[in-house]
Amino acid sequence: NTKKISDKLIGAFFEDINYAADGGLYAELVQNRSFEYRMADLNMRDSTWNSKKGWTLINAGQARASFTIDSVLPVHPNNPHYAVLSITEDGEGAGLSNEGFDGITVIAGKSYDFTVFARTLSRQKDNLTVRLVDKSNTLLCETTTAPFTTAWNKYSCKLIPAKSAADARLQIIAHKKGRMAIDMVSLFPENTFKNRPNGLRNDLAQAIADIRPRFVRFPGGCLVHGNGLENIKKKKNTIGPLEQRVEQKNIWGYRQTAGLGFYEYFLFCEDIGAMPLPVLPAAVSCQNSSDGGQKG
Repeated sequence: NTKKISDKLIGAFFEDINYAADGGLYAELVQNRSFEYRMADLNMRDSTWNSKKGWTLINAGQARASFTIDSVLPVHPNNPHYAVLSITEDGEGAGLSNEGFDGITVIAGKSYDFTVFARTLSRQKDNLTVRLVDKSNTLLCETTTAPFTTAWNKYSCKLIPAKSAADARLQIIAHKKGRMAIDMVSLFPENTFKNRPNGLRNDLAQAIADIRPRFVRFPGGCLVHGNGLENIKKKKNTIGPLEQRVEQKNIWGYRQTAGLGFYEYFLFCEDIGAMPLPVLPAAVSCQNSSDGGQKG
């Protein structure tokens, strides 16, 4: 006897493990864009894994500045931490540099979308010079934002590098004495998959599409059930404006931005003609939870 087999059995299992989403399929090029990394993500094993992870302070010329983390008046309560850049000597400017995920890969002539939430904390108004440089600090491209106000606002500009680099750094530089608050620093290739804003890496998403999966299972299994009951993944925390989504550590030992959330997964399935197969927690934590195994 024969039995007809469903044509929907060949698909893609996706789980955000080993940076499969942030630093992988999700096209965001900035690591720790909202300064939310915490030592607790790695169970306090790494002192460098904190709100400054991925970021370094830049002092150009005779500039003198400091870089701290605050949470007094955030962009949104779900995103409590932000950077404060305090410039005491302006010199040639001071600011922050982001290393991306093992470097930022950029292609000559391609356009990259930069966005940031910022506000001034002093009377002196300033803007940011936004740059891409390679590992030897050679300038690849540069532009500026509009001047900041005393309220949180979102600023955007485009960067088009003159040369390609696999190890670029993003630099944001201020030029006047004073204090400014900075959050949600983002850099995306304009050419995402299907040109979607907040989209996916074109090459990786196309590789999945070329398999012609009949379904895509997302965003994971153990990942969804979480490391203990407090870490169970709630889909409502992964939708809406990016600055209002809830970042959290995952069971695999690092942090997720939730930029690639349930909406983006459904959109990807629609774009490639696959059946969405979302995984929802069954009100129990993962059996591998560090707080004593599975609980409900």
